[in-house]
Amino acid sequence: MTDDVFNRPNPMFWHDIEGPDVLSPGGGDDVFNPFELPKGVARFARPVLGPGAPAAQAGARAILVELSHAIAATAADGENRIIALSDVPADVRLLVEDALGEGEATVLIAGPVEYHIQETLYPGLWDVRTCAPDGAQLDRLLVIGPTPLVVEAAARDLADDAVALPDDGPDLMNVRPLLVEIAARMNDHRPGGANHVISLTNLPMSDADLAALAGAIGGGAIRAHTKGYGAARVTSTRARGVWQVEYLNSMGTVILDTIEVGGPPAALVAGREDFEDSADRLIDLIAVS
Repeated sequence: MTDDVFNRPNPMFWHDIEGPDVLSPGGGDDVFNPFELPKGVARFARPVLGPGAPAAQAGARAILVELSHAIAATAADGENRIIALSDVPADVRLLVEDALGEGEATVLIAGPVEYHIQETLYPGLWDVRTCAPDGAQLDRLLVIGPTPLVVEAAARDLADDAVALPDDGPDLMNVRPLLVEIAARMNDHRPGGANHVISLTNLPMSDADLAALAGAIGGGAIRAHTKGYGAARVTSTRARGVWQVEYLNSMGTVILDTIEVGGPPAALVAGREDFEDSADRLIDLIAVS
């Protein structure tokens, strides 16, 4: 068996998302500097509310105060909380958008309606837009939570409950026991339990294995990517609660290819420390605005 068995692209993964931008090792202005952060890594700079009419400033500040209280509450109990933006005046909404900025995680959920989800600069605080198939925005929410509940719901409701095993074939190596393990972990997983992680990087897979794996679980409704040092490409599959996660190094090269069975992968989940940090940052933002 040749080394390219371990390096070939996985046909089941959605490869349209670009990896983090990095400095080129070429000459000129793009000389490689091993001590410089990759360009895709966000550097947090404390924002302030932009200029605006006094009424807009007051409205935006009130939303930020509400957000800080919601983040503190979610840090305590882990529950999702929602603040609607659809009916907020445009000038107020723009001030809030500028103050919250864009963070490292982006999620797209396809379906009868689409969900465009962008993490803000404050981990655990998500900008969620519901859109019609033609792109028209139907709703706009700020969601405070480890992951917006719609992500977990889509992975559960827009997927199959069973995994079909492929027929035996002379070129199949490991795909059948892999799918048996996936099916067993799907049945065993309970909400709130730890995800089961299977490394594909160190598992020899033939071309026939990869094709059979793609045929059995394939790509699902959810596509996501995260930037920075924790850069990853994430997709749900057609199997309930089964995800493929590719972790990338600073050059955008896949260094670990995994299957996760359970809830949303850790790459898309904000933890308690994230909420505490976001709460402190929002307090600082409110104090200087």
